[in-house]
Amino acid sequence: MTALDGASGVNEGDQVRVPAVVALTSFLTLTLLGGGARAAVLVPNGFEVRPLANGLTNPTAMAWAPGGRMFVATKAGVVHYLDPGDAAPTQLLDISSHVNSYSDRGLVGIAVDSDWASNHLLWLLYSYEPNPSTPTAARIRPTTAMAPAVLPTSTSW
Repeated sequence: MTALDGASGVNEGDQVRVPAVVALTSFLTLTLLGGGARAAVLVPNGFEVRPLANGLTNPTAMAWAPGGRMFVATKAGVVHYLDPGDAAPTQLLDISSHVNSYSDRGLVGIAVDSDWASNHLLWLLYSYEPNPSTPTAARIRPTTAMAPAVLPTSTSW
């Protein structure tokens, strides 16, 4: 069996076993993005459950830059960052006036550019509705991740 990312897994009856790194990454992602109610979680010896950030409202996606800086996107359209060891996020930019965050829409994706070392670009995926009489569209836009970020004032954002 081959997973979507090309990694192989082992199919055992009704269960699919995946490599430990995939399981751990998924677990950490769900821990960060999980809701307010927390259930007891059992983890293997040598591992621990530890929140990566506090004080975020509806986080939807995260990405790491080389060096360990973590970027977190929120549903409303705000991007925060945390440097290694930080617990409190710092707001990087707010594009909420450009994001349609109704229902399952919002700022839903964030990625660090593959040429991060030279351009410091973040790519953002969000729902956009410039005119209520037209269908909602998805936009992918780059922004420079230099704090404090200054957004263009034009409506082209």
